Amino acid sequence: MFGFIGGNKGIFNQKWIKITRENISNYVNQSGFHLLGRSSDRLRTAQDFALTQETCKKLDLDGLILIGASHTLTDAALLADHFLKENIKTVVNCVPCTIDNNIHYKDL
Repeated sequence: MFGFIGGNKGIFNQKWIKITRENISNYVNQSGFHLLGRSSDRLRTAQDFALTQETCKKLDLDGLILIGASHTLTDAALLADHFLKENIKTVVNCVPCTIDNNIHYKDL
């Protein structure tokens, strides 16, 4: 498993670390922001998709997990659609996560 340093910037610039028991032990149950950082960059343009595709191919990734709120959910959907059209093997998933309470489930 790899973590991208600085969030999307790490994907775009191919800056990652391999996640190991040793380097994650101090961060267990404390989120990933402190270990990897984050960015507010979005995955929306053809260039963003191309850079992400290049990184996924270089690492031979079976899956890519994006973690975030409404913008990240949109990015994941758009990127997954792009990967399907380009026949990229990397499966794109998204884990909903927010500090702004801008995504939620409402009981019906």
